[in-house]
Amino acid sequence: MFDTKSSQYAINKQVLCLTDVDPTRKGKGDRYFSRCYPFELEMDNENYEYAINPYVDKEKQFSKVPNINILFQDKNESKTFEYDLLIHNPKCKILVTENIDNRNQILQLMDCVSFDEAKKIFGTTKDWRKRVIDSLCLSDWADDKKVRALIATLYLKSVDKGENALELSNILSTNLLNKETNPKDYQQFVVPQYIVDGLKWLLK
Repeated sequence: MFDTKSSQYAINKQVLCLTDVDPTRKGKGDRYFSRCYPFELEMDNENYEYAINPYVDKEKQFSKVPNINILFQDKNESKTFEYDLLIHNPKCKILVTENIDNRNQILQLMDCVSFDEAKKIFGTTKDWRKRVIDSLCLSDWADDKKVRALIATLYLKSVDKGENALELSNILSTNLLNKETNPKDYQQFVVPQYIVDGLKWLLK
């Protein structure tokens, strides 16, 4: 409908698509891919095949269509929108809403100053938690990056996406107003770069 390179009848309107990296893996010989974490990508090529969202590619189908722009998170560090929010804002406690699961644990992780401390709080009481800790221990990421990954992972596991999106919209709107009207209650919030770039492109 909007692909002006393929059809003279296409609608010449700027279209911005913000998509997720969505890393996945499957065991060699398995039929289907399943979700994995960015710190697991290419970790065990002998036993797994890895993939990401096919649109996360500069040579993608729409790369030469001037009115369509597809943007996404860092392919090597991120996973979804919610995950990316916490990667960029690992100390921003207003993102941890009152009704979120594991709220106290996420807030404790935000106060951690080392990966060893964060590991103990995150724990290995469930299989998926043990997998995360084991994978990060094998990763060559710096410790501060590993801590951010733990915070983002637990946050993603804990949110109800629809309900959380509405709550965050209200909280971040109030926070932005506080920056001007009530600075002492304002908390620093970083908008992920792919969103910034997309809005600048859309509004130019």
